[in-house]
Amino acid sequence: RSQSDQDKENPARAGQTDFSLVLSRKSVFCEVSFRRMVNPAVLAVLTLPHIFYWYVWTRSREFMNICKQLGNADPVFAMSRFSFVLRALQIIVMTAVVFPNLAEDLAALRAWQVLAGAVLAAVGQYLNYHVFKKLGMDGVYYGFKLGKTVPWVHDWVFDNLHHPQYTGTVMTIACLAVLLPRQDIIIYVVFWAFCYVFTTLVENGNTLQSFSKSKAASKASR
Repeated sequence: RSQSDQDKENPARAGQTDFSLVLSRKSVFCEVSFRRMVNPAVLAVLTLPHIFYWYVWTRSREFMNICKQLGNADPVFAMSRFSFVLRALQIIVMTAVVFPNLAEDLAALRAWQVLAGAVLAAVGQYLNYHVFKKLGMDGVYYGFKLGKTVPWVHDWVFDNLHHPQYTGTVMTIACLAVLLPRQDIIIYVVFWAFCYVFTTLVENGNTLQSFSKSKAASKASR
């Protein structure tokens, strides 16, 4: 007997088959749509800085040795310069691939988008500014792991946030999704935010223990 005859005798089976076909087609459609929306090159450049941060954090002595071999370079300065290059690469790729018509997109913005985006960016950069002001380059670029003496900071903005710099950066990134709420941009923003979550988890490996000890010592000395 044919498949259609069997389906007529068993309507439940026919319904199940139709439902499976629908799910299969939707799955293929979603996969194709995702591939069209997301560019692997963009995901790669968003990930690169965090791979570098992971490397310096977990292989700090090895990184210091590389800097020593390259003309005895200051490892903190070398990390800051290389991080700058990676961020510049992010901007170049994002502008070329994700924002090819940036001028037209910005011209079509509504007032509430501009306001919300400006608030997110302003608060985010406010946090970043205070982190750099409190820690300096040595504190921001893993100086205490690269042979520098970096005092722990316990007051604002570190008294309420464990990672104010990353919080501020994620808020700044989020303004992209507010200004240009396309599906691909939202995907990139979420992925980018998870990259910072990954770096936070890497740094939390022993930073919180050191912070707790330093805070306890500070209280005991008062």
